[in-house]
Amino acid sequence: MGSEFPIDNSTITATVDCNKGNRGLFNFEGGNSNNVYVHVGVITNLSSGLAD
Repeated sequence: MGSEFPIDNSTITATVDCNKGNRGLFNFEGGNSNNVYVHVGVITNLSSGLAD
């Protein structure tokens, strides 16, 4: 059973249902998710400030 929150050096998988929301990625490149990237802004102890 996994942790509710990721920890240092853990791997997570984010799954998106493209049938929901505005469907902007619905059938993108025939369902090839290899060309979809996600940027997640994270503040850590190595950040220079809250807007880093």
